[in-house]
Amino acid sequence: MRLQYRIIPRWKGGVQMIDRMTFEEMLDNYLAYRTASRLKEITASSLKTFFNTCRNNNPDALYLTRKMVDTWCEKRDTECPASRKARTNPIVSFINHAFEREWIDFSVQGVKNVTLTPYIPHNFNNEELTAFFKACDETGLNSMNRGDRLRRLEVPVFFRLLYSSGLRPLEARLLRCGH
Repeated sequence: MRLQYRIIPRWKGGVQMIDRMTFEEMLDNYLAYRTASRLKEITASSLKTFFNTCRNNNPDALYLTRKMVDTWCEKRDTECPASRKARTNPIVSFINHAFEREWIDFSVQGVKNVTLTPYIPHNFNNEELTAFFKACDETGLNSMNRGDRLRRLEVPVFFRLLYSSGLRPLEARLLRCGH
């Protein structure tokens, strides 16, 4: 994808004016505008990732299209609403800024806020806990390589430590013998 310029016809005083602006120029102007307006800074890396993705997915495209932006803004399979909003908002802001200045001929809507239902933890009953710890105890029983034998010792101890102490998994993993 060349995205080198977008020809935008404008009429001024009866004469058609044509502006040519590279993606980098649009990006530089946008970031300068945000800095001058004292708006919250956004990372240019999001815009560069967006540009590179558009270029890789549409190598023959001459300019940025709504389809490219819509493809970028679609929800991904493993994406939660908050991360989708964080990923797409810098792009939506840039696209709308470019539209207002007539650098492109379309605008896009941002991702709407989604109210998340609070996470309710699962209370394990005695049967579930017994089955879980039994499965931990049986880990690596059939294997004789060194890694599996170590795992056979570590896994039951690790999960019993988490259960009995209330440590977070990362805290338990970072524990050393000296602690």
